[in-house]
Amino acid sequence: MNDIVDRFGRAMVAAAALTLIVAALLAIAPSGVDATSVVAATNSSPTFNEGASTTRSVSEDATIGQAIGDPVSATDADGDMLFYDFVGHDHSIFTIEPTSGQLSTSVNLNLQAGRSFTVVVRVDDNKNADGNPDPTIDARITVMINVVTPGTLQQSGGSLGFGPAPVAPKFDDGIRTEREVFENAAAGDPAGDPVTATHQDGLAITYFLSGTDAASFTVDEDTGQLRVKEGAALVLDRTFTVNLTATDSAGIGAIIIVDIVVVETPYHEYDTNQNGRIDRDEVLAAVSDYFAGDIDKEKVIELVRLYYQDA
Repeated sequence: MNDIVDRFGRAMVAAAALTLIVAALLAIAPSGVDATSVVAATNSSPTFNEGASTTRSVSEDATIGQAIGDPVSATDADGDMLFYDFVGHDHSIFTIEPTSGQLSTSVNLNLQAGRSFTVVVRVDDNKNADGNPDPTIDARITVMINVVTPGTLQQSGGSLGFGPAPVAPKFDDGIRTEREVFENAAAGDPAGDPVTATHQDGLAITYFLSGTDAASFTVDEDTGQLRVKEGAALVLDRTFTVNLTATDSAGIGAIIIVDIVVVETPYHEYDTNQNGRIDRDEVLAAVSDYFAGDIDKEKVIELVRLYYQDA
């Protein structure tokens, strides 16, 4: 019991000492400085308001220096001043205001309607987690800039024209998704299910692949099906990241980030119950797929051979 009292007493003394320290800091701190923040100084990193990707539109008759939609802005919980820049293959066509994230044109875009450009906007608050100077980039966002015909932009955010704002395609999986590919996949094999987008007006959509790891995959431009490209290094547990663009027939596009994870190859794709053997029902499923035109005769023969081998 005395030990408990003693520890309780020490805790009270420690709390009283902390109170005196904070009071002393309040007495010497400059006007407007909260001494409690001096005791536990931390810094929050800025984040982009629109997540990992977004779109902007600009008229092809925009003059040099024309603002492109609203600023690509971030917020900072500490209220720090933020600094923006951008990178990417298309960044030389545009400029960015370093303290607001406002994108603008730096060239004439005549006869470019229907084209889409991509840049990656970056932001930092020039501080690390402890509040000390640090120029490390805090956040990034991929921005697709669609060039449209005059008169199709809503008059807001520095855009031109007075018509309704164009409607972009929408990916079923949101702004980021994941697909899997088997480590022994050959060139042309699919990487998971198609990554599809739809348009509210039913416009036709074309898919295009870009990004650091795009050289390892292809995409079926009409379906959004990702496929392995010749020479891809499919090492188990490696993750590839690509940007998939869906552009409608009016030239308006949207981007989704796709993480493609290399996973262990199963015994066989028709081993649906994953028991390490081919069963009778799985052979019948292959025969059904053959008559439906989904697989070729050689695949059925292979399944039959495995069935008798495993029997």
